[in-house]
Amino acid sequence: MWYKNLLALFVSFEVVNAFGSVPHTAKTIPEKFTLRIPDRQIKDFKSLLAASKVGPENLWLTEAKHAWLKFDWRRQEDRINSVPNFKITVNDADVGKTSMHFAALFSAKKDALPLLFLHGWPGSFLEFLPMLDILKRKYTPETLPYHIIVPSLPHYGLSGGPSDVELTLEVAARLLNQLMVDLGFDNGYIA
Repeated sequence: MWYKNLLALFVSFEVVNAFGSVPHTAKTIPEKFTLRIPDRQIKDFKSLLAASKVGPENLWLTEAKHAWLKFDWRRQEDRINSVPNFKITVNDADVGKTSMHFAALFSAKKDALPLLFLHGWPGSFLEFLPMLDILKRKYTPETLPYHIIVPSLPHYGLSGGPSDVELTLEVAARLLNQLMVDLGFDNGYIA
């Protein structure tokens, strides 16, 4: 069975590399990002959770606690890392530098249409992983007609941001637009 896991990892690695080539028109090259939480943090979290008491006794909270104790974080990391993930620093005149995370499927086609997919709040880029899986199965980088960009919203999730700046819709929109411009899509994109 170990060889099947190794084969799946190799196939996932190939897919991530295949769709992970940033277009040559990018003004800023993002860094490839692999999510990997240290074992110690996972162990500490589970220890604290196991030691915590649910009071007053509440069935929903008790079930949620047990679900988190059984949660396979490494499996979730593998799922997240099955698509290309990146980090890029976006600069805004009012906010300053903001670290942005995004998942992407980049096309090798010169005329690929850039598409920006945004999750709600609360929400997560994880909502789009099933769609990205369908696209990975249906297309190769040479046939994919789109550049698919799925960011974690600024100041949320895997994206960072200054804690002393209020993130308004206007600021978030500016940062997301700058992300797309920095990726070389300043001639237009669809959100």
